[in-house]
Amino acid sequence: MAAVTAVSVWIVCNNVTLNELNQEIADKREELSHQANLEDEYQMRIDSKLTSSMIEDYASERLGMTQLKNAQKKFVSLSDGDIGQVIRDDGTNTALDSLKKIFSGKGN
Repeated sequence: MAAVTAVSVWIVCNNVTLNELNQEIADKREELSHQANLEDEYQMRIDSKLTSSMIEDYASERLGMTQLKNAQKKFVSLSDGDIGQVIRDDGTNTALDSLKKIFSGKGN
């Protein structure tokens, strides 16, 4: 009878602890959700106060930056025919890879 009582008390204590931990998790999730909502609200406030023209004015007046002109732009064309080639071995090749290079005539 004492063993049954001890096990019952142990189960009740574990259930109480488990319920307390579940409540803490629920509270923290609610707090996290609240913080995420605050982050969104503050970001909206910042976005509404900082317009593109304000940022451009600050960059030109305070930082001495200027707008990029078309003459300063350089466009690079890439085609499917471009290939890359390793010109230096980084040491990751295995002995089998080295033998393949030797027998294929590509080894240096």
